[in-house]
Amino acid sequence: MAIDYSGEMSVVLEGSIPEWFYSLSVEKRNTILNSALTKYEFITIAKNNTFLTYWSKLIEPYKK
Repeated sequence: MAIDYSGEMSVVLEGSIPEWFYSLSVEKRNTILNSALTKYEFITIAKNNTFLTYWSKLIEPYKK
């Protein structure tokens, strides 16, 4: 299953994009959003990897 980082980021940003942002050129908005998406992906992947490591250690004692 592919992760839709763009969709996730849109939900996170909902209500946080100021009105003036939409007055920027499409090129500038795309540049900003692409940069934000790259950062969002990096942070989300790192967070998920950290959680999965925690999860593995948490359940290890319960192995049969």
